Amino acid sequence: MCDSAGGDPSPDPGRYASLFSLGAEQAVAYARFRPMYPERLYDEIYDFAKLPVYEAALDVGTGSGQAALALARRFERVVATDLNERQLAQAPTVENVTYRQGTAETLDFADDTFDLVTIAQALHWFDLRRFYAEATRVLKPHGTLAAWVYERTFFDGNPAANEAMHDILTRKLGPYWADKCDLVHKRYEGAEPTPDEFRVCEMRTVDLTSDTTVANLAGYMSSWSAYNTYMKANPRAEDPLEAFKAAVLASLSGAQDDSVVVRVTTPMHLLLAREPVKN
Repeated sequence: MCDSAGGDPSPDPGRYASLFSLGAEQAVAYARFRPMYPERLYDEIYDFAKLPVYEAALDVGTGSGQAALALARRFERVVATDLNERQLAQAPTVENVTYRQGTAETLDFADDTFDLVTIAQALHWFDLRRFYAEATRVLKPHGTLAAWVYERTFFDGNPAANEAMHDILTRKLGPYWADKCDLVHKRYEGAEPTPDEFRVCEMRTVDLTSDTTVANLAGYMSSWSAYNTYMKANPRAEDPLEAFKAAVLASLSGAQDDSVVVRVTTPMHLLLAREPVKN
């Protein structure tokens, strides 16, 4: 899946702006149901970065602050930016985290400010060349950029439930995903910075396995931009999440309601770059 509500959908903001104008209800759903990323993901980032200090990190397209919260446990200071004010209003208050509204392509910070820049599930919305130019500028010479993306969630050992997920993702909502989601489906291959932007670049994958309820999974899916676009375009149509939940429950012997717990795995694909090239 393709979403974060962060960042600037450039180079044509008007084309994507409606995807980022989350109403209060969707912003709450985003904050409540979006996954907290596993510590192993951050371990992979820190292993790659080999930072000499952990003074300052910048989380771009922070949404409701999931990544910023994790960074705050390691860094002395974290700044988190997002285009959407409603998203920022849902972010947790943490002493060493500062939230600021702003776009990815214009980072209002001094040169050589940050040791790490992160982008969780949002890089595909950015104008990559403009963003990378800004990231190399605000990163310190030893700094690292880390962007990650997840495409879909799999039910462990349940082919019927996986088919239901595939059905809603591709058949029902397929036409409602923005074209920039192609980078998500490619797991960010083709989005890498050039050697003129960062000297070292690497791709890694980390699996997030968790236990959740069918209700919470559907709640998370309700924050998808494609789902909300579909519902706006088809106000009288049956809610596709109801059919999805029914299909998943039917695949679980004896399940009566959507509070049943299921085990799911979400592969997260990491784009890592370090040693920014300074002009």
